[in-house]
Amino acid sequence: MVAWHTAPVKTFADAKTIPLIIGAAAASSVGTKFGAVTNNLLGTKFKIIYGYPGAAALNLAMERGETQGRASGIWATVKATTPHWITEKKISVLVQVGLRRDPDLPDVPLLVELAGNAEQRAILEFITKSAIVGRPFAVASDVPKQRVAALRQAFDRTVIDSDFLAEAGKMKAEISPIGGEDLQQLITDVINAPADIRAKAKKAMELRPSDGQSRGG
Repeated sequence: MVAWHTAPVKTFADAKTIPLIIGAAAASSVGTKFGAVTNNLLGTKFKIIYGYPGAAALNLAMERGETQGRASGIWATVKATTPHWITEKKISVLVQVGLRRDPDLPDVPLLVELAGNAEQRAILEFITKSAIVGRPFAVASDVPKQRVAALRQAFDRTVIDSDFLAEAGKMKAEISPIGGEDLQQLITDVINAPADIRAKAKKAMELRPSDGQSRGG
């Protein structure tokens, strides 16, 4: 989550006492869900305007003052597509979603770190793990283990290959992969999460009428 530099909110703590208008894509989008989660569980005062067609529209809405921030975004994408936002201090990053803080953002809290009790942390960990799975490569469950191991090894070698990394650098693509075994564990944790935690996470992601509205409504 980020706030535009003209907004009165500069930190996540500020967002608990100062309303902030944030843009999001569809009502079912990650951005809308994250805004709802922090409002419902952590007491933020985000006003979520959803219905923007994509990242470019969300960014433009911030720049022209239609919104004061956005509820989702990939840091690597910000660095690649709008680096001037960082160098010119156009945005304040309020919270990051992941299992560890990004080296570029050592002072920005993780979503799970903001939990007020053990139950909230379990809910936020479930949501975080579900979100960071991303777009995994997968094969059928009956593929022989030796073949799975070979595919994982090939992937691991690819993402550290100098030619591959050089090409990625030309495209301004940041490579921060999750290994096959670690990703398998993440998915297992999500699937095996207690039923009550899954139910409470679903409830936390529900957008209250007072917290959000469609751009057209």
